[in-house]
Amino acid sequence: MTPWEMNFDYIETCNCPPNCPCPFTGSPSTDYGGCHLMMAFHIVRGNFGSTPLNGLNAILVAEVPGNMRAGDYRTGVLVDDRGDDEQQTAMKAIFSGKAGGVFEGIDALTIDWLGVDTAPIKFSTRTRKASIPGVLEVDYTPINGFGGAIPELKNTRQRIALGGKLKCAQSNVCRFNNFGLQWDNSGGNVFWGRYTHTHESRN
Repeated sequence: MTPWEMNFDYIETCNCPPNCPCPFTGSPSTDYGGCHLMMAFHIVRGNFGSTPLNGLNAILVAEVPGNMRAGDYRTGVLVDDRGDDEQQTAMKAIFSGKAGGVFEGIDALTIDWLGVDTAPIKFSTRTRKASIPGVLEVDYTPINGFGGAIPELKNTRQRIALGGKLKCAQSNVCRFNNFGLQWDNSGGNVFWGRYTHTHESRN
């Protein structure tokens, strides 16, 4: 297996109202008990073997019928079209779970891969936005906690944070339309943060 490592900014949205119970292994708090999950990644520093991944973005979406640990995901991945062929191949391998790490666990929970493709992804935790023209629009505002501080969750079972801090927010806009999935989760839960993963990371 090719060794890889990446330090990345992360935004996660879903259709649960703030705050989503999934980091505590609870079932989604939606009317029908299922989840529309969107994970956005901006790689600050990273490599797949000798292939650099710095500055590239990726999106993982999944439709999940119930508890996130129970499986039956319908999953799709979009990687940054600014990458060259080697970078795109590496990103597709990582985020589809074919190269180890926590994404291998998502792959194991997936019963239907909807696609792995490229897209012109824009992402910034500074502006608190992620977008793909005609496909994805996310804009969020941090929740105002005690003394004006942003509330944070820590040491949860959320797959990407690996026990690290999840900052809490609420989406102003959250829309997705691709892979046969179409949803508007505006007003729903958002988690965000910066994390480091390798091919050996597990949760």
